[in-house]
Amino acid sequence: GVFQARGGHRRYHLAPGRVCFGSWTFNMWIKSSDMDVNVRTRSKIPRFFSRLEEATLREEPSANVTLVLNARVPLARLTLRGTNFDVTHEWGEDNVIARHHVQVREWARRYSRDEAVCQSMRLIKVWAGAQRLNSPTEGGLNSLGWFVLFLSSVSDLLPPQHEEHDDEAEGRGGGSRPLHERCIALVKRFFSSCKSIGDSKRVYFAPNSEVKPEGLELDIARLSANVSPTAHRGLGTSLFIQDPFLADINLGRFVDKSSLARMRKALEEADALMQMASKRRSWEELVRPVNKR
Repeated sequence: GVFQARGGHRRYHLAPGRVCFGSWTFNMWIKSSDMDVNVRTRSKIPRFFSRLEEATLREEPSANVTLVLNARVPLARLTLRGTNFDVTHEWGEDNVIARHHVQVREWARRYSRDEAVCQSMRLIKVWAGAQRLNSPTEGGLNSLGWFVLFLSSVSDLLPPQHEEHDDEAEGRGGGSRPLHERCIALVKRFFSSCKSIGDSKRVYFAPNSEVKPEGLELDIARLSANVSPTAHRGLGTSLFIQDPFLADINLGRFVDKSSLARMRKALEEADALMQMASKRRSWEELVRPVNKR
């Protein structure tokens, strides 16, 4: 996808083709990250996902294919030669979902110029995976949800983000302070700020989002209005994380009371471990899978 600035607003021209998005495209991937691929066409391809499944298994019989067709964004999950792919299909010249992929990618790339942000987010994603808090279908958050929560917690520790790409600023981030010290400070702040998550009504916004706060009651009403009747977990949520570009999308909509309690307990334990972050054992304990403790 490419974009042009017109009248102070970005208008996205979504060219047909196969386009990668997600953490692999802005340097925040981890070993278990999926490769997110959007297949864009001018018009809808009939039976796209079933045809993709047939073609994949014909070419690679050992591949594993799972179709998730009842999600807000239907997709095919492929495991092919040791790599996991999440494939979506969007069509039309101004497709909302395809445009959102481009918006998030370009927005996240501005933060990825700071290596401390990338390293900190990788650690948080490994921690969330170890705690089984990285899947919305299991009451957790996806990578974008954790990223918004992270940015909302540490925004005052980050240098200003600019639209223009500054090669000299690439990786400069926090100036002369050593990278490992900045990472420790960011991760400590994240766990310290989030350990009381859900104590009171709050909407978490990332800096430089297109969607701006309107007021607590209005924000919560807006984010609560678009919950699918089938997403029963979202009806009882008390965690509101605003998508940076889609005004009616709550990234925390699948976090119910039970999973919120589990999330808070994990955050409290992580905060306690981070108080001993100079000790190697505390880092190992932080990312150890919950069922191995």
